[in-house]
Amino acid sequence: MNPLNHIPGLGSSIFILIGLVFVYLSFYFKRHGKRHTAKLIGYKKALHNMSTTRNVRSERIMYTKLFQLDHQGQSYKIFENGSSSTMGSEIGSTKDIFILNNNPNYYLFAKSYELFFGLIFLTLGSILLYASVISNVGVDIGLAYLLGYIFIIISFVKYKMKKAKVTFKECVEKMLYKEPTTEDEISKMDIISSNKELEDFHIKHSKVGLIVCLIFIGFLVGLSYVVWNDSSRSLQQMTIDLLSNPVQSLPEIKRQLKAGNKLLIMLTFSGVLIIPILFSTLKQMALFLRR
Repeated sequence: MNPLNHIPGLGSSIFILIGLVFVYLSFYFKRHGKRHTAKLIGYKKALHNMSTTRNVRSERIMYTKLFQLDHQGQSYKIFENGSSSTMGSEIGSTKDIFILNNNPNYYLFAKSYELFFGLIFLTLGSILLYASVISNVGVDIGLAYLLGYIFIIISFVKYKMKKAKVTFKECVEKMLYKEPTTEDEISKMDIISSNKELEDFHIKHSKVGLIVCLIFIGFLVGLSYVVWNDSSRSLQQMTIDLLSNPVQSLPEIKRQLKAGNKLLIMLTFSGVLIIPILFSTLKQMALFLRR
């Protein structure tokens, strides 16, 4: 059994702290960095290992944006953090980027994954903190738990840095340092560098992606409909009442989920999955209409 399960709020506090760090870095660059413009010059095409099951390896083609940054008379080739299975931006488009201390080794895109992941960690941590602590002991004590855990974690990190004889600034600089990609390295990569290739890609994949998303939506709606019709009127009404005010009904929702309320389980499962699926559907539809 995981010993962290016996420490209420620790896991959620770690999530919140990670989220705060990502958000802080994003705003730090925007406040202290100098805004520049980078130009999208291509996509790196590469196989990524998605999962490994025994002797079976799952691979998927992913695309990473390659930008050119012109700074003080020199051109730098830099990749955006994160890869995607699609190529949504046209080659030649631009994106704002922040550089610290006029050093292109320390850069962050204006719309970056750091801020996105920071907000995700903050949201998940807040939900977990409410469910595990605040809903049981109240807001004041819950926030006291959070501040106490953050203080302990920061103190532990400072102790480790002191032991390793490194400063906080050195740790941050090492974490933020990014080496631009050389021309020799790029020449060995599979780079898509024309909008004609992008157009062919969108035509080929948007129809399939849209159909797959619609099938998933139909499956979830159909399965929810079957479970709904198979439930009694009283169970239907109780589930509606619980989901109509989920914050106040959270303790009862948790009890019903543990008790095996199949309708509540199905609707909760569908509700969680339908959000990213709808987002993907809209994205694929937009790509399909762009033809």
